[in-house]
Order: sequence, then structure tokens, then C-alpha cells
Amino acid sequence: MSSVNRDHGTCKSTSTAPTISRRVTLLLAPASLVGLVFGCKSEPKVDCTDVSAVSAPDLARRSALGYQVQAPKPEMACTLCVHYVAGATPDCGTCRVLPGPVSPAGYCKLFAAKG
Repeated sequence: MSSVNRDHGTCKSTSTAPTISRRVTLLLAPASLVGLVFGCKSEPKVDCTDVSAVSAPDLARRSALGYQVQAPKPEMACTLCVHYVAGATPDCGTCRVLPGPVSPAGYCKLFAAKG
């Protein structure tokens, strides 16, 4: 609640709640907007089937190892293999023996269960 001091025409607050000055609000507003714009950015989804950067010999190795994006049995998925290396996102990783991107749900002939 505010009351007007009739002698000087000023306003004085009778509230006990802490207040934030307009100056502080104006100083913090741009920082808040920057945080919203840059802080809420999501990571781009990685396409684990994109092998355009993989060389021809490495593509042949992937084929020879029988790599599949989806394991024939869930218990043989790449995430459960000792050779699998998780990527920056959960959508795609790499492998110590298979060149190129590897799906966590993928499979190849060199599958070796984590111990």
C-alpha cells in the first residue's frame, strides 16, 4: 500500500516486502534475455546413419563386419558392447573397431558383452 505525502507530493511505501529498484531491473533484463536465447538452445540431433564422411575402405569394413543400425537381439546392442564409446548425445556414438558413427541400438559381428 502506498500513501501520498501531501506536503511534498511524494509517495512512500508502507509495504514490508523487499523491492527491486528499476535500475537493477534494467541492468538484469538484458542478461536474462541472453540467457533465454542462448541457454535454452538444444543440441542438434546427430544422424547416426549419415556415413557421408566415412571413406570407401571404412564403408567396406563396416559392411564386412555386418553392421546393422538395429541389433537383431536387444541384448546384443552396441551400448552393451565393450567396444562402444558413447557420444556427446545419447543418439549416436562411436566404436573402437568399427569406423564411422554407431547407433547405440546397433550391432556388428564383433559384439563382445561388457563384463
